[in-house]
Amino acid sequence: MGEQRQAPRHHVDCSVTFVVEDISGSGTVFNLSEEGCAIERTVPVPPTGYASLFITIPGDSDPVVIDLARLR
Repeated sequence: MGEQRQAPRHHVDCSVTFVVEDISGSGTVFNLSEEGCAIERTVPVPPTGYASLFITIPGDSDPVVIDLARLR
């Protein structure tokens, strides 16, 4: 049987910029839940560690800032 997620996932289309150690880049958040998100990006990042995220919600001028997001 597959793993049951604790929180429902929602399909979204939000721009994101991120910083991981000395790497910065941008991408698109396409899957979002209370516990995490999935980001499509072109810049490779380490498979584990922490990132700062700046997510732009369509129609909102101020990004949602996540200072410490765990990569997995």
